Amino acid sequence: MNKNDWKNVSGDYYDWKITQKPERPYIHNYSKTLTMKLFCSIPDNRGNSIVACKFDEVLEIIKKIDVITRGIDKIIYLVGWQFQGHDDKYPSWSQVNEDLKREEDDTSLDSLKWLMNEAFNYNTTVSLHINMTDAYKDSPLWNTYVKNDLISKNEDGSLLKIGTWNHKDSYQVCYKNEWESGYAVKRIDDLLEMLPIKKAGTVHIDAFFARESKGHDISLDEEQLYRRKIIRYWRDKGIDVTSEFIYREKGIDDLIGLVPMVWHINQNVQDYLERPATLLTGGRINRDLKDYDEKLGILFGESIHGEGLLINESDLTVIKPNWENDFIEAFCLEVIPWYFLNQLERLQVKGVVPNRLAYYNNEVVVKENEKQIICRDMVIKEDTNIFMESYWTTNKEIIAYSVEGYKNKQWRLPESWKSVEEVSVSKITGDGLISLINRVPIRDRLLTLSLEVKEGVLIEPVKE
Repeated sequence: MNKNDWKNVSGDYYDWKITQKPERPYIHNYSKTLTMKLFCSIPDNRGNSIVACKFDEVLEIIKKIDVITRGIDKIIYLVGWQFQGHDDKYPSWSQVNEDLKREEDDTSLDSLKWLMNEAFNYNTTVSLHINMTDAYKDSPLWNTYVKNDLISKNEDGSLLKIGTWNHKDSYQVCYKNEWESGYAVKRIDDLLEMLPIKKAGTVHIDAFFARESKGHDISLDEEQLYRRKIIRYWRDKGIDVTSEFIYREKGIDDLIGLVPMVWHINQNVQDYLERPATLLTGGRINRDLKDYDEKLGILFGESIHGEGLLINESDLTVIKPNWENDFIEAFCLEVIPWYFLNQLERLQVKGVVPNRLAYYNNEVVVKENEKQIICRDMVIKEDTNIFMESYWTTNKEIIAYSVEGYKNKQWRLPESWKSVEEVSVSKITGDGLISLINRVPIRDRLLTLSLEVKEGVLIEPVKE
């Protein structure tokens, strides 16, 4: 892209219904990628940070997650990587939090570059959780943004305040003015110059709300148009934008086909049937929003947010001592079914709440009330028990998990396992597999299995 080509970036609405495909192919396939956040730090409001996880600690967590998830593709967005932590000093992104630095590095910037590079060795892309909406008075860019009229205004000309975070007032960046002035492009380009975001190919823009600026006589439609320009500019640079919501400021989902993944994926049944996971996926259903249908997470699958499983929310300086066990459970019961269902064609939903049935191709049915997934002649998930293949690997392996545990339960193996006569069973942990049983006989594709409470195991054919 030439220096001034950004001025010609389109802000037009993209009609995804014509093709049910994205406007341009996404850099990552989010329907096959565990995408989550990881909380690093937050300001203590005294000029320092409350640190949950330094960059070297992040890598150790990534290593364990890669072991637990059997090498599934992962994207992790770092929250609180800048200045003194989460939501600090926007709209600037110019400083990496020095409190997150490794001891052996000269700067925190060096440490973050190291982390982003090292994570690739563990099937993980590390990128950033950023914000293009908020502006704070203590930001290094505040005076520049006020002087150049880049903050939205109320009808009386006062600056548009949109919230209070970390005990500091936040103001809305005016997307149109920031774009037309070139400051939006400058902000993005400076970040890409500072960190290897292009290699990551993805970034998460938090709270990307559009609001009218009455004091500038800029409508909501215009701000949405310029938000689309911003997203397309990121994509022109080879970077997907994921975000927090679908955003329906005027009741229209105007970012479908531009944004591949949202954190809170509140859709209705028809949305799921019309929009394949390769067009839009999530995240989880936000139970705090109005008119949500919580059980759609059963019928179509939900992924995980991740960070709440790792960090003690009552004491942000503490990584949960039992996070690996919680993560194994969430991965098995949420991510694996979500991944499986994402790869299928959604055909129809029959019945009424709470007895709906979701039908997919390949003879897959999901039963809402029973919380079952049935694949041909196999029950592969029922309530808090699963018996599902690692669909993302080339290895022949099955993951089984149970919350309550069971004795001598029979599971039917896939047709592709019909020649398997014996299997081994190993316990899944963050430190690797622990062998439990070396040889278990298979009869007519049936495996008799016993699991302890909250136990996950890997099942593999015995190799002679």
